[in-house]
Amino acid sequence: MTILEWQERFHTVEDCHTFLVEQRWPHGFVCPSCAHREAWTIHRQDRPSIDLYECKQCRRQTSVTAGTIFHRSKVPLPVWFLAIYLVAIDKRGVAALTLARQLGVAYATAWLLHH
Repeated sequence: MTILEWQERFHTVEDCHTFLVEQRWPHGFVCPSCAHREAWTIHRQDRPSIDLYECKQCRRQTSVTAGTIFHRSKVPLPVWFLAIYLVAIDKRGVAALTLARQLGVAYATAWLLHH
């Protein structure tokens, strides 16, 4: 996959969110607490592009990013996805400083994404 194909596929937060939902729950939602398969979708005011799912049985709320490297991150999902792509395609490894320049983020953020 080329970088242009990658950016076209994961251009928006919604594209990344949809991909994560498909990867995490390929056969539909499963509650991480009770394994119930039905949930309500809660649209958040603070992060409108990332939905919460509330289990209809135990009422536990979870998101598709909970328990992943994206959990509680303030870095947008497209930036995360592009960082993963850039690190994965370079067989020699990419330096955090180079990653910071390419993503347009601070060095500390790039270092965190890299690790």
